[in-house]
Amino acid sequence: MSDEPTTNFTASFVIPDEDPSFKHIPSKYYCSGCKKLLRHAFQTVCGHHVCETCKDELKECPVGDNDCKLSASLLEESESFIERFDTGIKRELSRLTVFCPFRHRGCAQECQWRHLQIHSENCEYGIFPCPYVKYGCEFKEIPRNKIIEHANKCKFHPERKVECRFGCGLEVKVKDLESHETECKNVHINCPLEDLGCTKISDVASREKVEEHIRSQNAFHFGLVSDSFGEVNDCVEVLTKDLIAVSETVEKLKDEIKKKDEIILRLQEEIANNRQDARNSNNNPDSFNSQEKSNSSGSFHSLEVNFGLLRVKFDEMEVRLESLEKSSYNGVLMWKIVDYMQKKRDAKTKKASTIYSPPFYSTRFGYKMCARAYLNGDGAGKDTHFSLYFVIMKGDFDHLLKWPFQQKITLSLLDMSGNGVHVSDTFRPDPNSKSFKKPTSDLNVASGCPQFIPIDLLENPSNGYLKDNQLLIKVSIDTSGLKDP
Repeated sequence: MSDEPTTNFTASFVIPDEDPSFKHIPSKYYCSGCKKLLRHAFQTVCGHHVCETCKDELKECPVGDNDCKLSASLLEESESFIERFDTGIKRELSRLTVFCPFRHRGCAQECQWRHLQIHSENCEYGIFPCPYVKYGCEFKEIPRNKIIEHANKCKFHPERKVECRFGCGLEVKVKDLESHETECKNVHINCPLEDLGCTKISDVASREKVEEHIRSQNAFHFGLVSDSFGEVNDCVEVLTKDLIAVSETVEKLKDEIKKKDEIILRLQEEIANNRQDARNSNNNPDSFNSQEKSNSSGSFHSLEVNFGLLRVKFDEMEVRLESLEKSSYNGVLMWKIVDYMQKKRDAKTKKASTIYSPPFYSTRFGYKMCARAYLNGDGAGKDTHFSLYFVIMKGDFDHLLKWPFQQKITLSLLDMSGNGVHVSDTFRPDPNSKSFKKPTSDLNVASGCPQFIPIDLLENPSNGYLKDNQLLIKVSIDTSGLKDP
């Protein structure tokens, strides 16, 4: 592979997160502070180089050199210890000689770091997974020169016919197995109303038997559905009573605040009149009766304190009321983000880099969840993408629920033009991730998509994602198998 410079190649070179195996690397390419590779090099006023992490904490010469030219007079002339971002270091790093990452497999190729990715993608010693892994092949480390041979013989080749594993007698192409199993009469499934209490069939039975069960138990199933609607109506009644109680409390607080406002206004007028009388008597406010002044000021301060406490309580009740009005108990969140452009400006200036949705629930007494959005991107999507995450919250009934959380999650940005071109991402929780363990604080670590949708695509007027300066987010979980404790 040629090591000759390529036009604009270095400028577009992005330093990977992993260090390559350098043939030789001078010490000047390591941070003077943490001693790690200088991925983003900043030069100090004394001529040393530090990484982006170390520069923010720099208060003196990073090498602690007594003879360093970082003198008091030099510092007085500089607003910062950092003189500039050094792009030359990145250019020099990109031209250092590195070994192929498949050297241990026999590749003796050496090249400049900036050319390593292209070489790695074409190296004959590289390893790759079978192209039919999604159909069940477990071979994930096949040498490049063997991959075609393996693919042609692979028993999971999509065009190869295999006998149905459920014993229905049909031979089906590998690529069609999944769709066949959704129709195969021998596949074992549950009654679709099992969660509502149907126990008239074993836990699992063939699809053919379940279909016969459904046809013969229409009246029984109708009764189960009716009972379920009754439970839903009970929940609605409880929520309605809660909302009415909160609304009544809010109205009472409004009346109390109005009365306190009137009292404070009268006291302010009395204090102003008393001060004016004192000025008129001898043109000296200090001659005003100190005891009366003290009493009036004290009463006024006490009322101000009470007014502040009432205002806080009123705000808390409004938040609670809003939360109750927007909460859902069916595992689906519909979240309207209003005033999008202002919120995005706040995210850019880090005034409010992230926003949270109201909570929603899997069932009335189930998992408590919310969504989290970064309008100017987060992590790998910073400044380029809209980032969207799912968050497990600490709930009142967590001790009664099954952990870790295992329900399938779907994040969606809805197309409000009516064309139905929604952007969605569906994933299953990692049972080993702390994001889905039983919460020990108010919020678990968020999990989702830092590069959910490019900001340019979201804001493009020809799309229907941003309408009237608003976004509409939908988050849903698969509630199959979930019941209230």
